[in-house]
Amino acid sequence: MNFILHKHGYPMLNIPYEKRTGYYNALEKSQTKNDENNFLRWFFKRYITENKRYISRTDDTSQKLKQINGGKYGKQ
Repeated sequence: MNFILHKHGYPMLNIPYEKRTGYYNALEKSQTKNDENNFLRWFFKRYITENKRYISRTDDTSQKLKQINGGKYGKQ
């Protein structure tokens, strides 16, 4: 999964230990029922959630840098 994401220029997905059961269950249901939608629903929900957190942390860091540099960060 992460190889494919990386190959196409997307951020990879970290699956914390606590969330792996859901990942394994979604994979198993998709394979046993021959229906990829189980995994796709799990994946997109998790992927969007993680990337929103990443963007939020990045925005927070950017705002802090602007404050530290007196608003000059990012200006040329």
